[in-house]
Amino acid sequence: QAGAGLLIKSILPRSAMGSHCVCEMFGTAALTTCRGMQLDRQDSLPACTMLLFALVALGAVTGASANLSWTMATLEIQEVTVVEGRTGTDLFMIEAKGGVGSIEYEMTSTNIHVVLNSYSGKVALSNIPFDYETSTSPFIMLFTATDEEDVSIDHQVRFVIEDIDDEIPVIDNLDQLKLTQNVDESLAVGTVLVTVQASDPDSNELYFTLIDSGPEFTVNQTSGDVRLATQLDYESETSYFFSVRVEDSGGHSAEAGIRVEVRDVQDEPPAFAKSAYIAFVVENTPVNTMLGEIGAYPAEDQDATKKHQLIYRLESEHTEAGLPFSVNSTTGQLFISGVVDAESLTERVSARIIATEDCGSSECMSSAVGVTITILNIDDNEPRFSQQIYFASIQENPRVGDVIPVTGGIAVSDRDLGNNKFTVSVLESNLATFYEAEGSSVSGSDVALVLLVGEHSEYYDRESRSTFNLTLAVEAGGNATVVVTLLDQNDETPSFGADTYTAAVSEGVAAGKLLLTVRAIDKDLNPALEYRMCCDDKFRIDGTTGQIFVNSSLDYETATEHNLEVTVSDGKHESSTSVHVTVTDENDFTPVFTPATYHVSVEENTEFSIQLHVTDGDGAADNRQLSYTIVNASHGEWSISTAAQLSLVTPLDRETISPGDIEVYVRVQDGGGLSSEARIVVMVNDTNDNKPVFTREGYFFTINETQPNGSKVGKVSATDADYSDSFSTVIFTLEASADARFSVDASSGLISVLDDTRLDVDANPREYLLTVVATNPVQNSPETKVNVSVSVRDVNNKDPQFERISEMRNVEVAEDVEIEAEVFVLSASDLDSTADLQFAMAPESPCKDSWKVEEGKLVPTTELDRETKEEYTCRVSVQDVASETGPQVVETDVTIIVKDVNDNAPKLVDGNSALEFELLESHPPSDSNPFLSIAAEDSDSGANSELAFTMETQTEMFRVDNNGDVFLLQTLDYEDEPLYNLTLRITDNGNPPLSSEVFLVIKVLNKNDNSPVIRKNWVGDEIEVAENVTLNHTIHQFEADDADGD
Repeated sequence: QAGAGLLIKSILPRSAMGSHCVCEMFGTAALTTCRGMQLDRQDSLPACTMLLFALVALGAVTGASANLSWTMATLEIQEVTVVEGRTGTDLFMIEAKGGVGSIEYEMTSTNIHVVLNSYSGKVALSNIPFDYETSTSPFIMLFTATDEEDVSIDHQVRFVIEDIDDEIPVIDNLDQLKLTQNVDESLAVGTVLVTVQASDPDSNELYFTLIDSGPEFTVNQTSGDVRLATQLDYESETSYFFSVRVEDSGGHSAEAGIRVEVRDVQDEPPAFAKSAYIAFVVENTPVNTMLGEIGAYPAEDQDATKKHQLIYRLESEHTEAGLPFSVNSTTGQLFISGVVDAESLTERVSARIIATEDCGSSECMSSAVGVTITILNIDDNEPRFSQQIYFASIQENPRVGDVIPVTGGIAVSDRDLGNNKFTVSVLESNLATFYEAEGSSVSGSDVALVLLVGEHSEYYDRESRSTFNLTLAVEAGGNATVVVTLLDQNDETPSFGADTYTAAVSEGVAAGKLLLTVRAIDKDLNPALEYRMCCDDKFRIDGTTGQIFVNSSLDYETATEHNLEVTVSDGKHESSTSVHVTVTDENDFTPVFTPATYHVSVEENTEFSIQLHVTDGDGAADNRQLSYTIVNASHGEWSISTAAQLSLVTPLDRETISPGDIEVYVRVQDGGGLSSEARIVVMVNDTNDNKPVFTREGYFFTINETQPNGSKVGKVSATDADYSDSFSTVIFTLEASADARFSVDASSGLISVLDDTRLDVDANPREYLLTVVATNPVQNSPETKVNVSVSVRDVNNKDPQFERISEMRNVEVAEDVEIEAEVFVLSASDLDSTADLQFAMAPESPCKDSWKVEEGKLVPTTELDRETKEEYTCRVSVQDVASETGPQVVETDVTIIVKDVNDNAPKLVDGNSALEFELLESHPPSDSNPFLSIAAEDSDSGANSELAFTMETQTEMFRVDNNGDVFLLQTLDYEDEPLYNLTLRITDNGNPPLSSEVFLVIKVLNKNDNSPVIRKNWVGDEIEVAENVTLNHTIHQFEADDADGD
C-alpha cells in the first residue's frame, strides 16, 4: 500500500554481550535494536544482511509512524468458529506491538454478540447468544489498534456460526389441519385425506407418526400423507380424532390434531329391532287390541341420516281374511282384527311382517321378521319376582337397547301349571325395558327376563349420578327394585377456570421463579391431566401440576409482554387457555447531587439559603419522581423545598455552635426507592456578644473536719461563649465580705483553706457562704457572681444494713422470665451521710452460676426451668465503698422460688407421636366401653398438667373422651374399610394451653362373614354339548366372587 512500506523483523543470535538484537526494515531504512541499545544505519544494514527475512503483510497503516504492527499470533487468527447459543466464552486475543505510548483496541464492525476489551485486546462472546437460524454466517469483523499518536492498523477475522439442533419442527399447514375432514363412508381405502406439511429451522429430516389412532388411518413416515386404511362405516362410527406427530432427528417434536367426520350414504336395508317376535294372546281378547311387548313391531332404516318411511304387511300360511290378526301398514303395529278362538286356532300361529322402504323406485329395500303368536288360556295365580332387590352395573353412556347386566339375573315365576300368563314392565320405562317382555304377556311357570337400556340413555351419566333405582312390576303381582351402578368412562373434556390468565413479573426475576399456576377441572373420576405450553422458551410449565416457571432471564427493553398458550389433555380430550405475562421495568439509576459537598459561610443572626442540584439517569417517570429530606443537621433548624432549595429557618448564634462549622446532610430519593446524600458545610462568623457564665447556679462543697490548712475545698468554673480568645478568657475573685478562712485562684477558680485556719466540726459545726466573681481581662467587661456553700462534714465509719429482709426470704419468679430481667431490687441503708453503697453477689454464693447482681438488681443469667430446679439460695453483699475506716461489707441470703409456667406440651407416655392398634371387624360397638385407653403425660405441674383428649378427624365410627378412652360407635366392615387413620389432640389446662397431635392407626382384622356369589346366573341359558364328548371334558367354566379380603 502507498506509504505503508514493509516491516522485516527477526531476532539476531545472542551477541558476546548477551544481548538480543532485533533488525527492522521499513522502506529503505534499517534499524537494529539490542536490548535497548540503538545502533545507527551503517551498523544496522550489515547486520540485517545476515538474516532470513519473513515478510508480513500489515494491513492499512495510518499516520507517519510505521512501528505499530500486529503480532504474528494475531495475524494467524483468520477464522473463528462460534457455536450458536453460547455466551461469555473467551474467543481469542488481538495484540499489537510498537507504536507510541499505550495501544487501544476497538471493533469498527459492530456486533452485539461479540465484545472487545479495549485495553487487553481480549475478544469474547457477550451475554447475547448467536442464533444460527436468524444470523448471517459467515461474516467479517474488523478490529483496529491505535497508539497515542493516533496511528492505527486494522485486522480482519472471519466468523463462522456452527448450527446445533435447538429448534422444534413447525407444522406449516396447522390452520388447514384444524378444519374438520368430511368424508363419505364409501371412500376408497388408500385415499389421501390430508397431507401434513412441516418444516424444521435446523433443516433436519422429519418423520411423521400417528397418535391415538386406530387401524382406520395411516400416515406416510416421510411425506406426511394421511390415508384411509380400512373401510369406514357411518353406522359404526361417525367421527374420529387423532394426532399426527412430526419429529426431527434430534428428538424435538410437534403435534397437530385431525378430526374426521364420516358422512352417511344409502346402503342399508331396514332392520327390525329383534330377529324374531313372540306374542301371547288370551282367547276372547277384544278386537283392535295391540299385540307384542310394546304394542307394535317397528323396523328401522339402518341408514343413519337417509331414513325412508316404511310400509308394513303381514304374510301367513293362513289367508289374511281367515287370520284374526292384522298389521298397521304405517306403524307396523300388530293387532287383533277378529275373534280369537283357541279351539279353532292352533296353539302357536306363525307369520311374517315385511317392512319395505317407501323410496319411490324399484331400488327400495325390504326386510322381514318372523312372528309367533301363542294363544293362552286364563290363569289364576299371582306371578312373583325371584328377588326383592337386584343389583346391576353398566358403563355410562350406553346405547339404547344395550343389555343391563343384573347380578344373578331377573326371573318371574307363577305356580300355575301349563300355559300361565302374566305381564311385566319397568315403571321407569323411559330408562329401561324388558327384552321380549316389556308391556306384554309372558307365558310359563318360571320365566327369566333380560333388562335393556331405554330410550333415555342420556340419563346414564356417571358425572350426574353414580347410582339410580329401577322399579320392576308384574301385573297382579309384586314389585322389585334394581339398583344400577354406573361405571365411569373418559367422556368429559377438562376445562380451565379462566379463558385467559394474567401475571406480572419484574425483569430482574431469577430463572426458576414460580410465575403462576393454571388448573383444569375434569368431571371424570380420577382423571390423569397433562399440561403443555407454547410458544415462548422464556417460560416452562410443569406437565403434572400446571405450575408455570420463569425459564430464562427476562428483558423489559426487549419484550414488555409475553403471550403463552397452555393446553391440558386427559389422554382423549383437551382444551386450551392463554396466559398474558407483563414484564415490569426496574429502577437502576440513583439520583446524585452535583456536587456531593457544598462549602458556604454566613454571619450569625442573618437569613441564609442555597440551591442544590440533582441528576437522575432513569427514564421512567415514576423512577424520576424525586423527593428531598434533611437527614441530619449538626446545628440549627433547616428546611428544604420540593425544588431542592435548602433554607435556614431561624438565625444562627455563633456561640451555640461547636465546633465552628455546621454540617447539614440532605437525602434525595426517586420513585423507585434509590437515594443518595449531599453534605453542606456552613461556616458561621462570630461577634462579641456574651458575658462569662458559671457552669452552675451555685456551688456546694464539703470538707472533712480534719482537713489541714491549704487543702483544696472545691473549684468553680465559668465560660465565655465568645469565639475569640480575648472575649472568652475568664478570671475569678472573692468579694471582700467573704469569710477570711478561704481564698480563690484567679485562673483556675480553685478555692482553698487559708493558713492558720482551724475547722473544728465537733466544737462548732458550721457552713460557710462565699461569693465568687467571674469576669474577663478586657476593660469594662461584664462580670457574673455565684454563691459558694462550704460545709464541714463528719468522717464515714458506720456499716450499712440490708432492708426488706422478710421479702428476701421468699422471692417468687416465673420460670419463663427472660435472661437478665429484673427479679428483685436489693435495698440497704447507712447512717453515714456520705455513704456510697454497692451491691454484689457474694464470692461463695451457691447460685452464682445462674444469677448475678447488676446495679442493685437480682437478675438471672441463664434460662430457668422449674422442672429441673425449683428453688435457689443466693448470698448477696452490700458495701460502703466510701468508708474511711476500712472495709464495710454486710452479707445475707436471698431465697428464690421458681413458679411453674405452661411451657411443656403434653405427649404420650412412651414418647412417640403415633400408635397402632388392631381391631377385629366383629368387635361390638359401644359408647360406654372403650376398646383402647391412651396414656399421656405433661412435665408441668398443677393445672398446667391437667390433660384432655379430642378427636381431630371427622368420623362417625370412633370417638375419644377427655381421659383418652377410645370408643367404637358403628360396626366395622373389613370389606368396606380395612384401615382407619385418626388424628387425636392432647391439650393441657394451661393459659394459654399447649397441645400435641397423636396419630392413631386402627387396622381392621378380617372375618369370614360374606358368602361367595356366582358371577352370572346361567339358569335358562343353553349350553351345546356334542353327543360324542368324552368324559371329564369341560363344557362350561363358572366364576364366583367372595367379598372377604382373604
